[in-house]
Amino acid sequence: MTTDADMRLEVRHRIAASPERLFAAWTTPEQLLAWWGTKGGWCTEAER
Repeated sequence: MTTDADMRLEVRHRIAASPERLFAAWTTPEQLLAWWGTKGGWCTEAER
């Protein structure tokens, strides 16, 4: 039987951006909304 504790998701992707720009994109709600999502997908909400 698999439980939530047994599950793991790892996503790897190379992004052409400086570490500072990438950090800001993940920690600033407005930037996260613009960056997050795959082709055809999007983030609908982010908050600090």
